[in-house]
Amino acid sequence: MLQPASFTNKSFPVCPAAPRRSSADRTAASGSRGPRGITGDSNAVWFTEFRAGKIGRLTADGAFKEYVIPSPGSAPWGITLQFGFVWFTESGANKIGRLAADGIVTEFTIPTPDSGPRGIGYGPYTQPCFTEFSANKIACLDGNGHVLERPLPTQNSGPEALAGPTNLGDMWFVETLANRIAVLRFFNARTFADARIEEFPIPTSASGPSGVTAEYSQGSAWFTEKSAGQIGFISPDGRITEYPLADRISQPTGIFFDIETRFLESASNRLVEIQPDAVLVAGGGNAGSWETQFQFANLAERPVRVFAGASSRPADVCTVTCGAQGFVNLAANGSGELNSKNIPIADVRTFFVRAIEDGVLPSVRARIHNRAATSQSADLPTIRLSALTSLNPKTLTFPGAARNGSARSNLLISEVSEKQSISVTVALLSPDGNQIASGDYSIFPGDSLYLVDVIGRLGVTSFQDGQIRVTKLGDQGLLWGYLATINSDGAVSVFSGLNP
Repeated sequence: MLQPASFTNKSFPVCPAAPRRSSADRTAASGSRGPRGITGDSNAVWFTEFRAGKIGRLTADGAFKEYVIPSPGSAPWGITLQFGFVWFTESGANKIGRLAADGIVTEFTIPTPDSGPRGIGYGPYTQPCFTEFSANKIACLDGNGHVLERPLPTQNSGPEALAGPTNLGDMWFVETLANRIAVLRFFNARTFADARIEEFPIPTSASGPSGVTAEYSQGSAWFTEKSAGQIGFISPDGRITEYPLADRISQPTGIFFDIETRFLESASNRLVEIQPDAVLVAGGGNAGSWETQFQFANLAERPVRVFAGASSRPADVCTVTCGAQGFVNLAANGSGELNSKNIPIADVRTFFVRAIEDGVLPSVRARIHNRAATSQSADLPTIRLSALTSLNPKTLTFPGAARNGSARSNLLISEVSEKQSISVTVALLSPDGNQIASGDYSIFPGDSLYLVDVIGRLGVTSFQDGQIRVTKLGDQGLLWGYLATINSDGAVSVFSGLNP
């Protein structure tokens, strides 16, 4: 099993003690409606009210509305959005429901009595598919509203949560009672009946798989293990990696993926974010005749695809642009190179390096060199994102800062959480600790600021043997950077300002 350091996580309380609620919050929370499934878009959050037999809608401005499901005792469970319709399962009424924009609910009866429909998601043929927990089946609706069902290979497997399709046309789902992750493969399948079903045992026994979410571009999925207190990752070919949580009795349940993976810890009442680990390279990029050479080594026993760029996520899974990235394929235990001139980033910044395959982190060496003066080169500082997150430095201190007739110092400051802006004070201190000059700067999430001749920018004409100190103002964001000093004889020195 890979080490849990393959990702970092942050948690947030879902419902703080004695919260102040708006009137909309009170309406949604009162009466023990039993919210179960949840989905959403840019306009609102939709959820099922299991006990009340309703569909709820809550907008960003707090407006709350409910839609009554016609069938009594419907017990709505799963929910998904598709082409302007809200689809949901009615676990008590043995039906699939569809809510239109005009508020009209249409219901479709499942042929198998008491099938126990639960998870639901849209399939690659644009029709919803769902699990039948009690009937041990998976099913889809066709274009005419007919329910098509298929039995699962393992008896009494307890199919529950279901994820939307990946780029390969795969739909991942959990088999709670059988302790397995299963997949419905639509690739090269003409119809639902032709799709191949595969099942993969979870290494931890009685783990209680609960929720599942797909990484669209990778063909893989993340899932929760409620009983084991773990998060699992399954690759497209069925290899499972498990990550124990710090709180093993937190009971992780629902899970969702966009740029990060998020899941609910039901016992701890927290929403947790997983950020994929990466190797950070300070000061890579292109500037004039300067460029960066990246070298990678694959430690895994399987081929991987490595990328280096301005974000920790490959660009095709970002909800917003992740900036330019370069890719290289590495053989099992192999190595490879990538030059920044093949990555259209026309500045100096911090690079994120990782493999497309989650749980694999390559070994990285990065070196800057000047094409116009071949003697000018230096290795760049690297650190794992998880290690830097644990350190969370408030201050970076750079000794050896200089500005004289033979040397100039350039300062790189980066925000690498990709979530929050940071404000910093850059101060110049003399050898005896006195502050000579300072300046304040702000950096956007995931961005970098490169200050050429930083001492001159602070208004000091000559300086020797002191230090540059960068102090983060407030608790937001994650700070990193380096100081590069270039001498007239061509020598280049680089220091990260942090000794992890």
